[in-house]
Amino acid sequence: MKTTEMIETYLEGNLKGLELDEFQKLMKEDASFSNKVKLHDEINMSIKDDDLQDFRQLLGKMMRKRFSSKIRYINIISSAAAAVFLITVSIFSLTKVSSIDKVYNDFYAPYQTDLYSRSANVDTRNFEQGYFLYQKGEYVKAFKLFDKYKTVQNNCTAQFYYGLCALEVEKYDITEQSMLTIIKENDSPFSLHAKWYLSLLYLKTDRTSKAIPILKELAAYDNYYSVKAESVLKRY
Repeated sequence: MKTTEMIETYLEGNLKGLELDEFQKLMKEDASFSNKVKLHDEINMSIKDDDLQDFRQLLGKMMRKRFSSKIRYINIISSAAAAVFLITVSIFSLTKVSSIDKVYNDFYAPYQTDLYSRSANVDTRNFEQGYFLYQKGEYVKAFKLFDKYKTVQNNCTAQFYYGLCALEVEKYDITEQSMLTIIKENDSPFSLHAKWYLSLLYLKTDRTSKAIPILKELAAYDNYYSVKAESVLKRY
């Protein structure tokens, strides 16, 4: 049984006995195969069988009718072809988006650290409040606090967390600008982290051509993100 056929048989609940045991074992041991099964399931869930059946019935009804006018017949054919095209494009787009989100979700995680470097001339109480709000996942509140401090001279810490919060609240232009600002400061302690999160941002927003060079740079030498970067590159 071919892989695609086996996956569909499994998703339909028709895989039994030894074949089912071997299939489930393969899913546990092979992450790539498991991802493929999940993608098939996502696509099947998004395209309902009833919708496709309705389309087939509509198409058959139109084709069975007799038309005295050749022009009307051509119009029907054109409409049917357009409908098929739209369904094909929708399936392709869904598959692409699912794949992009899958890579991002597999490798993205909020920045975690027990320590942070605080820049000078910052209201310590409010700055720490923003830091702990980020750690608690209250990104909107943290975003507003870090927004106040990002312009303080040499305050790369606030700039970094400002960009991270922007990523969480889907303000992607702000994330890109913040991370690029940090990367330009070669001596910034957050430069390496900024490159990683910038590459993930580019992947999430379907700008793979910008993400790949950053990932290759991270994978080129031993660092905290080198292994992760290599793993992402294997997906492309």
